[in-house]
Amino acid sequence: MIVGVTPGGICSYMSDVHGGAVSDRQITESTNLITKINPGDSLMPDNDLDVQDISTPVDVTVSIPIFKENNKRSRETNFARQKNI
Repeated sequence: MIVGVTPGGICSYMSDVHGGAVSDRQITESTNLITKINPGDSLMPDNDLDVQDISTPVDVTVSIPIFKENNKRSRETNFARQKNI
């Protein structure tokens, strides 16, 4: 199941429950989640959901949280940008 939450903490999306070994990527693709997000909005996954290739064509930015980045330079570079998210 994938749950969407707005910056204000309101639940804005809940996918159907999928059993078995279904990945978050597969759920995202099968539910067309990316097309339900407004162009220009940002998606911040809480795990390793890699959907940048399917989000870019619909103008949805994927913001990976700083703690998920392995490279120290990337963390430092993105801190100022991400603190505004």
